[in-house]
Amino acid sequence: MDTMNLTPKKINALKPLAAAVLGSLSVSAYAAKVEVTPLVDAGVTYTDNVNLEGSDTETSTVGTTSAGLKAKVKGNGGSVDLTYKGTQAFYSHDSDRNDFFNELNFSAKNKLGRSGFSGKVNADISEVARSQARNANNDFLTGDTVSNRNAGVGVDYTNGNRGNVGIKGGVDAKVRDAADDEGNSYSYGANLDLSDGRQVDNYFWSANYDYDRDESREDDRYNQSHRIQGKLGLAQYEGFAPFLDYRGEQYDEKGRDGDADRERKYASVGPGLRYYIDRRSYFELTYNHVVEGDQDDYWGGKVNLKPTPRTTIYFEYEQRFFGDSYTFRLKHRSKRWTNSINYRETPSSFDREFFSGDEDLANYSINRTLDWTSSLALKRGSFSVSIRAQEKERDDNDDGKTTNDDSYGVNAKYSHQLTRTTRLSASANYDQYKFDRTVGDDQKDYYRTFELRANHSFRKSLSIDYGYRFANRSSNIENFKYDENRVFANLTKRF
Repeated sequence: MDTMNLTPKKINALKPLAAAVLGSLSVSAYAAKVEVTPLVDAGVTYTDNVNLEGSDTETSTVGTTSAGLKAKVKGNGGSVDLTYKGTQAFYSHDSDRNDFFNELNFSAKNKLGRSGFSGKVNADISEVARSQARNANNDFLTGDTVSNRNAGVGVDYTNGNRGNVGIKGGVDAKVRDAADDEGNSYSYGANLDLSDGRQVDNYFWSANYDYDRDESREDDRYNQSHRIQGKLGLAQYEGFAPFLDYRGEQYDEKGRDGDADRERKYASVGPGLRYYIDRRSYFELTYNHVVEGDQDDYWGGKVNLKPTPRTTIYFEYEQRFFGDSYTFRLKHRSKRWTNSINYRETPSSFDREFFSGDEDLANYSINRTLDWTSSLALKRGSFSVSIRAQEKERDDNDDGKTTNDDSYGVNAKYSHQLTRTTRLSASANYDQYKFDRTVGDDQKDYYRTFELRANHSFRKSLSIDYGYRFANRSSNIENFKYDENRVFANLTKRF
C-alpha cells in the first residue's frame, strides 16, 4: 500500500490550512451538484515478455482486481474533483511480483465567502519509471516503476482589481514523496502581484514578487529563489505607449555535501515601447541594461494577440540567469477543432518526473518543455495528435559544463463509435530519449507502441474493454532492446 512517509511535525504544519479549505467545501456542498460513481473491475493480461528483456523472454498471465471512485462536486463557489483506483496484480510466473498499486488525482478549491480569499487542496499518486535511462516505461504491469506521491495546500487572495490598486497573491505548501526516496522534499511558496486598478486610466504599472523554497527530506539540502518584476508606463490603449521595465532574480543552493553553496543572480532595467493594436492586443519592445550578471545588454520583446474570443497568441523573449529564455502560448478553438501549444523554460529542483537515474535531483536544472495538442471532433468519433519535447539541462558539477537529457514524443489516437454500444480505437506512440554521458557514447533510446482497443457496453453500468498492444524499444545499448506483445480484457462495473 502507498502511504505518505511524513513526519508528524510536517503533517501537523499542513493540517490547519487543509482543514480550513475542506471545511469550507463541506459547507458549500449542500447547494452543489454532486456526482459520485464507485466502480470495480477485473481483468486479465497475457504478455509474451513480462520482464521486457531482449533475450530469455518469459511469458506471464497477469490478473488484476480493482476498486475505484470518481466524484465531482461543483457549485456555491467551490469544486471537488476526485479520481481514485486501487489495483491488485497477480502474476502467474512469479507470485513474489504480486503487488498493489494506487492511482489518485484529487483537487479541491473554494471561495471563502466574499472576502476575496480562496483555498485549494490537491494530491496525486502515480507510477513513474524508476530511471528513464534504464527503462522509460511507466506501465506498472511490466515496467520497473516506483510510486510518486504529491500533496499540497494553498490560500489565494484577490480584490478583483477594484479601486486604484489591483491585488493578487497567495501562499502554498507541498510535499513530494517517492517510494525510492529520490526527490523527496517539502516546498513552500508565496507570490504577490500589484497593479493599476480599474479606476486608473492614464497610466499602467505592475509589481510582481515570487518566492519558492525546496527542502530535502533526506539531508540538509535546500534551495530558494526570489523573482521580481516591475513595470511603469503611460496607459495609451491605441498606438504607442512608453514604459520603464525592471526584472531581477536570485537562485540559491545551500548545504551541498561539502561543496560550496551556489548563488546565481541576474537583474536588468531599461526603457520599453508598447504598441496597441486594440485594448486586448499589443507588441512590446524593450532595451534591457544588465545591472547584475555576466550577460551583455540586450533587446527583449513580447507579443500579446487576441484577434478573436477563441484565439490567443503570446510570445516573449528575455534573458535570465541561465541565458536566453523564450515563452510561447497559442490557443485556438472552433466548433470541432481545438489546438493548444505551450513552450516554457523554467528552473526546477527535486523534480522526480524526468529522472535519468544518475543525477542529483537537489540541484537546479533548466527544463525547456514543448506541448502541442490538437483534437478534432468528428460526426461519430474523434482524432487527436499530441507532440511533446523536453530538454533538461543539468549542472551537477562546478566545472561549468552542463549535461543535457532530451526527450521527444508523438501520440496519435483515433476513436470511432461503431454502434450505440460499441466503440473502437487505435493509438500509436513514438518516443525518443537521449542521455548525455561524460564517458563513452551518449545513450539513445527509441520506444514505439501500437494499440487496438474495443469497448462494449452491455448496459449503462457494465462494460468490457479488450484489445491488443505491441511495444518495441531499440537502443544503442544492446541489452536494452526488447519487443512485447500483449492481449488484454477488463470487465468494469459502475454503481
